[in-house]
Amino acid sequence: MIRLIDVKRSTYKYMQLQLPQDPKFSEEVPQTSKTAPAKSENMNALKNVVVLQEFWLPREEGALEKAARELEQKPLNSGNYARRFHMLLHLEELHLQESLDKYNQENVLVTAHKSNSETFTLKITGPSYNSSVVLSCCFVTLVPSDVDNKVYEGIVHDIREDRIFIKFLNEVPDRGVLRCGVTFKLNRMCLRMQHRAAAMAAERGLMDLLFPTRRLPRLLALNRPARFEFNPEQQKAVTHILRRTAKPAAYLLCGPPGTGKTLTLVKAIMEIVKAQDINILVCAPSNSASDDICEKILKGLVDTDKVYRLYPLLHSIAKIPEILKKNCNLDQKKGTIKIPNKKSIMSRKILVTTLQTAGRLVTGGIPPKHYTYIFVDEAGQATETESMIPIAGLCDRSTCQVVLAGDPKQLGPVVISKTAEYHGLGVSLLERLMRDNDLYKPHEDFGFDSNFITKLLKNYRSHPAILKVPNDLFYGGELQPCARLSKLYNQLELLPKEGFPVVFHGVAGISQQEKGFSSFYNMAEIEVIKEYLKSLIQHLHRNNVSHVPPGEIGIISPYRKQVEKIQKAIQWDADLSKENLENVEVGTVDKFQGKEFSVILMSTVRCFPKLKHKQNFILGFIRDDRRFNVAMTRARSLLVVAGDPRLLATDKNWNTFIHYCLKAGAYRGFTLFDRGLTQDTPTTADAPTLSTA
Repeated sequence: MIRLIDVKRSTYKYMQLQLPQDPKFSEEVPQTSKTAPAKSENMNALKNVVVLQEFWLPREEGALEKAARELEQKPLNSGNYARRFHMLLHLEELHLQESLDKYNQENVLVTAHKSNSETFTLKITGPSYNSSVVLSCCFVTLVPSDVDNKVYEGIVHDIREDRIFIKFLNEVPDRGVLRCGVTFKLNRMCLRMQHRAAAMAAERGLMDLLFPTRRLPRLLALNRPARFEFNPEQQKAVTHILRRTAKPAAYLLCGPPGTGKTLTLVKAIMEIVKAQDINILVCAPSNSASDDICEKILKGLVDTDKVYRLYPLLHSIAKIPEILKKNCNLDQKKGTIKIPNKKSIMSRKILVTTLQTAGRLVTGGIPPKHYTYIFVDEAGQATETESMIPIAGLCDRSTCQVVLAGDPKQLGPVVISKTAEYHGLGVSLLERLMRDNDLYKPHEDFGFDSNFITKLLKNYRSHPAILKVPNDLFYGGELQPCARLSKLYNQLELLPKEGFPVVFHGVAGISQQEKGFSSFYNMAEIEVIKEYLKSLIQHLHRNNVSHVPPGEIGIISPYRKQVEKIQKAIQWDADLSKENLENVEVGTVDKFQGKEFSVILMSTVRCFPKLKHKQNFILGFIRDDRRFNVAMTRARSLLVVAGDPRLLATDKNWNTFIHYCLKAGAYRGFTLFDRGLTQDTPTTADAPTLSTA
């Protein structure tokens, strides 16, 4: 239920912050303005053609409250599509700004970056799991404490753990250290583009894509049949994508982890390029996912000049992969990112960018009929309105085939407003179509209609023992293990059961929080993770591997503070500090989505409370089906999980996993008595007793 009093209070508070449109913030920053330095004036050669309105919160008294009641009374349909998503985005905006207000500080230290005098850093208090979402690209106002009438304006350029990096929009401070007041203001650009996408979808008659009904497909004649070395499901998907059998509906390519969704998209793109002289737009929710598919496309094509990676102006040049530098909008001589003009962009046969940056193409007036295909990879991670940014502005319903690829069982969109999330903003377009539309549901006798959807089922990533639990819990046992794995870890000494590459290590540690931080850490689990890492490195050395190669070892924790503590523990350890571990990746579950490693070590952090009166606790991230699924499916050859079984066994997924390891003889550390472990979902009071055996 929406609490209308909360909507009223948030609206009143936020309306005090809304300012008249400032021309220097009217498009993606940094933009040309009277105060901007000359060096930024020619960074954007793509002129604005299509208006991007402000989409301010409604100012009429009671407007939001009335719209909130509509969310409760009327479900999403073609008639209320734009209005409903406008309301959801307004709710998200309210909560984003409220979250930003918590980071405002007085009398704090802001220092220049050691290697870049134009970038300043600031330590934030109480960073949370969604800090990067809330603070990303927001505006920052700095008021020095010791100088009257001096104000510096900047934008958050990067976020690393509890520190943010600020780039200034106009004047850069002439001192390396400032003590000042800091205020954060929401950058509404992404929200405005989503508002425009919702409005355009209604105006341009895209309801047969958003709410499709069955019709006979118009098959596109191909000069030659598509034949390649893929499994039958992948071949089927590529053939139907080439023939555009779903148009005007979207074609869905869904599949569990490791089934080759991205590679299937890449193969489809390669076949399209061979068969048809057309233009293709490829998008993903994040820059890392866009880089990943762009690299795969480049490696698969002979004529790489057809591929172009479009980065946003504020993207970090250091994060651009070497293989993409010749095929993107980076001016390597000047070391700057520039947005090309309309003619240059339209000359690229395959353009790869993020969903957000694709909005710049819409603003720049790229005509809807220019792209015959729009691919969205990792579509399950984007809100519906984010996916619609390129689709609503660039898809011509009569000629363009939209292809969405993803897995609704993995991490979905990050939405700050719980109310907006509950009423649909937290559901991706991919998930909604699969959940609500009959075209994408399996027939009782014939399965999925391959004219509209293909579900990939062959897993080419993980050992069958690693795949077993998530396959049974989330995919009905349909996944078929097909991975060809290295035998490097078959004789690993730390395995409780030889040839069984899954370990649960019971740890009865203490989960703690630092003052001012909401995130948890657990030093006992860090010690366990370190010992496993040392054993793995010794094993590699014994097999003539001198250093850890890329993609070999990943360390996952649901909590940012635990990630930070693990990184520091590795750096400070006398033995580990001597090793070359730059390729060992440590991060949260969110960071590992879409990635795979030979070995995954996981620390779950949270532990069972010692005091009885504290036993009514919240598991938080640990009790999240999608995070569990992602974490359990990143490993190819070995999965090791460290955690407190007394706590974890109170969750149905973790209880299943612990029971699985115990039954297989793959349990180490503190041992569970059989009387406390059941296949039923236990309560906290039923948590099993441990021994120190």
